[in-house]
Amino acid sequence: FIVIINLLIIYDNQLGATRELQALRESIIERQRTFAKNQVEQLITQIENEQLASRKRLNENIKSRVNEAHAIATYIYQENQDKSKEQVCKLIQDALRNIRFNNGRGYFFIYDMDGTNIMHPVLTEIEGSSMWNFSDIDNKYVIRELSNIAETKGEGYLNWRFVKTPDDYNTYEKIGYVRRFSPYNWFIGSGDYIDDAEQDLKAQMIAKTASLKYGENGFFLILDEAGEMLYHPEQRYIGRQVFDLV
Repeated sequence: FIVIINLLIIYDNQLGATRELQALRESIIERQRTFAKNQVEQLITQIENEQLASRKRLNENIKSRVNEAHAIATYIYQENQDKSKEQVCKLIQDALRNIRFNNGRGYFFIYDMDGTNIMHPVLTEIEGSSMWNFSDIDNKYVIRELSNIAETKGEGYLNWRFVKTPDDYNTYEKIGYVRRFSPYNWFIGSGDYIDDAEQDLKAQMIAKTASLKYGENGFFLILDEAGEMLYHPEQRYIGRQVFDLV
């Protein structure tokens, strides 16, 4: 009888210890889940904030570039009063034509207020032609609206859709900025594709994520919607389709 009692006590102690261990294990797992969730949410908030800041920086960058072009054109105009309008126009065009920025995507364009293109370094074939009736895929008369902004406000932003290269039939959202150049009744402008700017941001955020760790062994991974691994601390997974991995 005493042996049976002792066995029951031992079994009850073991059962209690097992339950305590299980409860401890579940508590630790729950804490780790909460911690991991908080880390991911913080990173997402940081990325969202960076995205908003990036859009603001893109706007400011375009405006700053156009102001630079306007300053160059103004300087050339003021320093060449002894030359004809045709000669000064050529000097301004030559000065701005080959300037590139934003990883080579950015360039300047010049239009007369009536919609005639004065300079377009990418679509040189439209120079001298009226683009007054040009509309994008959303039926927005882009040059008319840009001209109206320059005419009524002196400068400002506009969003429209445009091709990235002459042989590309797809259109992409673009944000542009124009400023009126009063001496010749022109407006000078530039723009950038929003998705290209976001690709730049994605690359920056992936590189930043690679340097982040939490806890002793915590790390982040990033996938796109198609299941391609964009970042993983183990290089062998990056670039792979991982939805089917076991």
